[in-house]
Amino acid sequence: MTVAVQRRFTAQFAEVGNRVLATIYTALILVGPMLLYYAITMFLVLLASRANSYESADAIYGMLSAAVVFFWVVLICDLVFAVMNLVFVLSKGTTLGGRLAKIEYVDVMTGQFNGGKLFLKFLLEALLSSVTLDIVKISYVVSHRNGQHWLDRSLGMVCVRKGSVRLADLSTPASNGQIGDSSGSTAPEAQGGVQPVTLDPAAMSASAQVPQPAASSEITASPWRDAKPQTPAQPTSGIAESNTLLSGQATDAPAVGATPFSSATPDDGRIVTSSPFAPAGQSPIPTAPASNAAPVVPVAPPPSSQDLGSDETVVDLDPLVSSVSAVLDDGEVLAVEHAIVFGRNPTAPAEYPEATPRRLVDESMKLSKTHALLLPRDGGLAVIDLGSRNGVFLERDGVRSRLAPNVETALDTGTTIHLGGRHIKV
Repeated sequence: MTVAVQRRFTAQFAEVGNRVLATIYTALILVGPMLLYYAITMFLVLLASRANSYESADAIYGMLSAAVVFFWVVLICDLVFAVMNLVFVLSKGTTLGGRLAKIEYVDVMTGQFNGGKLFLKFLLEALLSSVTLDIVKISYVVSHRNGQHWLDRSLGMVCVRKGSVRLADLSTPASNGQIGDSSGSTAPEAQGGVQPVTLDPAAMSASAQVPQPAASSEITASPWRDAKPQTPAQPTSGIAESNTLLSGQATDAPAVGATPFSSATPDDGRIVTSSPFAPAGQSPIPTAPASNAAPVVPVAPPPSSQDLGSDETVVDLDPLVSSVSAVLDDGEVLAVEHAIVFGRNPTAPAEYPEATPRRLVDESMKLSKTHALLLPRDGGLAVIDLGSRNGVFLERDGVRSRLAPNVETALDTGTTIHLGGRHIKV
């Protein structure tokens, strides 16, 4: 599949089979000549062993000479192949086998090969294979996904198909909102990215200008002078309020939503009750009369049991409920309102099927699976050892004592309960 990596480039991840095939090719190239040398040497030794007694010395000498010559040829070939493999790693981002399998390694951040990092990766793989006798390669296969195994992810490398890397070029706008790559083509996987925006400086400067009136024109009247004011909606209800004017006389205030009017007193003592900005000849808006608010009817409370004539005592369905709490050794506070059974994997005992299981982690493994039961009793607490292997101990004032199994014991405030490697303070 083809996916976008880090939104910087797109590539097609190499599968596990491609990487295994590349490893086999590399091994055959580097180790194949030496295996061929051993095979030919064994063949020559077999021929020497079949020679007769008169020809054995010359035959063995000739075969040994041929084996020595072939050994040097094989050694030189191995050195040449090793140097070529190193050159491919440092300059091509792959190995000889990887070149045949058509895979390469790139950096996950840049999408380009990093020869030094790739050389370090192969060096670490060789060391791990030598130490673990190639067992580490199983972890490579198990952890491989999206062209990486665990060592690749730690080094920031990814294995991709050769020639599938397309670097994103954010400076080149592409059609349909796609991000173009360095080759000039567009990557379909980059759809939905940031689309480039082209700004026209001339358009920007034109839009930023504020229109100015012509120099020869003169403003003689307001364009809103003859506009008729909108009549506001009359309220349906409200409370009339009185407004004390500057002259000391009172008049009704306009209803809620009405247009306010001036209350200034002119020089002749008259009270102005219309807006000075209203058109000529328009009468002031009349004040709507206040309507009486509906009275609030109180809601009668529900009848009590005594009103109904019932005098029966209510039964307490849970007499064990208490407000007593206990504190675990990790600081957690437990409100013990019901029976609680503690252990590594506790189950409620048959005598207390309603008990709540509470699992505790005990690294010392001294805590039993079902260890003890904590009960609320008459404003206090009680504990029962449920037959645990290491028992339940109570500590008070520095004195520690062990409880008898399956016996309920009341607890005093300040007592510490020891359950294996854990403890609870009351």
